[in-house]
Amino acid sequence: MAYAVNELAQIAALRAFRVLSACVLAVLVAGCPTGGGGGGDEVNERPLPLDSALNLYCPDVGIAGETCILDDPENPYARSVVNDTTKFELAADSPSAKSDFYLWGTAQARSPRGENQYFTALALHTLYTQGGSENAREQAKRAYRSVLDNYFGSVTFFSFSTPEGDLTLPQDLKNLVGDNFYDPGSANLAQLYQNRDRALEALGEWGYVYDVDTGLVSRAL
Repeated sequence: MAYAVNELAQIAALRAFRVLSACVLAVLVAGCPTGGGGGGDEVNERPLPLDSALNLYCPDVGIAGETCILDDPENPYARSVVNDTTKFELAADSPSAKSDFYLWGTAQARSPRGENQYFTALALHTLYTQGGSENAREQAKRAYRSVLDNYFGSVTFFSFSTPEGDLTLPQDLKNLVGDNFYDPGSANLAQLYQNRDRALEALGEWGYVYDVDTGLVSRAL
């Protein structure tokens, strides 16, 4: 869905999150009872994590339709209103990649879709880049694969300013995954594999091909 231009979307277009000042220690995210499936039901004031360690509450946390992140006591967004209306606003105030993971993982648990899955994967990738968490590294691979396996045709929307006005364009998530696998350094991300060749091999093992010349991902024949 197309959202208005905002700072997070512009940075996401470059496939990296903005990490805010560490002096931001807490967020107040408020909601009201939704009666089921609405994405949060109470005021929740908790400190947002600034560290780079990651404990996986369950093996599939943040992947596809798994909802265990909503029961994770370390998740500051578990009882907050995180939905398609609020998620980008909350992300703009997130102070760390670990906080990003809990935010987007919560969004994914409540509304499984390609956009939420991709940003969950990107948060994990960023967390690995910043702190070297092996849990984040391996879960990032699985979250990226989930984008390809479960949401292959999905897009997100990025907005750009032009002399004629703001322009909103779709971006194929599968190609962003390919970029982050093959050339993560262009987005200031660490390589998830030993090198580019191994990253391409991993995509091939999953049944996908990344064209290094065009930057397009396709299913293997």
